[in-house]
Amino acid sequence: MVRESAPFQPSFFSEPESPRYVTQSQPPKQSFRFSDLRYIGQLLQCYLVCELRDKLVVVDMHAAHERVNYNKIRAARAKHVLNVQKLLIPETVRLTGEQVAVLLDQSEMLRDLALEIEAVNDDTIAIHGVPGVLSHLDCAALVKEIAAEPVSEGWRERLEERIDHITARLACHASVRSGDTISRVEAYALFQQLDEADTAGACPHGRPVVAEFPRDSVERWFGRDR
Repeated sequence: MVRESAPFQPSFFSEPESPRYVTQSQPPKQSFRFSDLRYIGQLLQCYLVCELRDKLVVVDMHAAHERVNYNKIRAARAKHVLNVQKLLIPETVRLTGEQVAVLLDQSEMLRDLALEIEAVNDDTIAIHGVPGVLSHLDCAALVKEIAAEPVSEGWRERLEERIDHITARLACHASVRSGDTISRVEAYALFQQLDEADTAGACPHGRPVVAEFPRDSVERWFGRDR
C-alpha cells in the first residue's frame, strides 16, 4: 500500500524570512547599482520586482521616487536655482479661516521653496507657482496637508528644520503613488536617477527603498533546500 506524503508547507507561512535592506551605511559586498537591475514587473501596483545576479530585488516605487524628488529640491535650493513655475491658471483651495492664517504665516518660507500662494478671501488660497524641478505636483493635497498640520511655536528659530520637513512633503506629493502604473521605460529611468542620488537606500521619512532576497532564501520558500 502506497502512503501519500503530507503536502509541503512553504517555510514562510510559519517563519517568514526578513529581507536584507540595501543602505549606504551597510553596502553590499558587491557594488549595488539600480541601473544593473533586470526589471521584471510591477507587484500590487506599488513594488517593482527585479532580478540582480542571484538575488530577487524589490523596489518601493513611491519611496524611490520620493527620494529622487527630495534630492532634486535640496540640490536646486543649495545652488540657488530653485525656480518657480507659474501656473497658467491658479489653483484655488478651500480651507478654514484658521488654516488660511497658518499658511499665510509660512508664505515667505514656502516662497523660498518655490511654492507661491495668495489668499483669495478668508477661506480660500490660490496657488500661483510651484517648484519647476518637479514634473508633477498634487498642489491642492499638499497645501491642505501643510495647512492642517500643527506648527510648533518658535519654528522660525528652527527654520531649516521646518524647510526640510516641507521639502519632504513636496517630494511626497510629486511622486508616483501606490495604485499608479509605470512603464518599463519609466522604471529604468527611475533606477538611473536613484544611482545619481545621495542616500538612495531610504526615502526622506526613513523608509527603505529597496529590499533583497538572496537565492537561497527564495529556494527555501519552495522547499528546494531539502
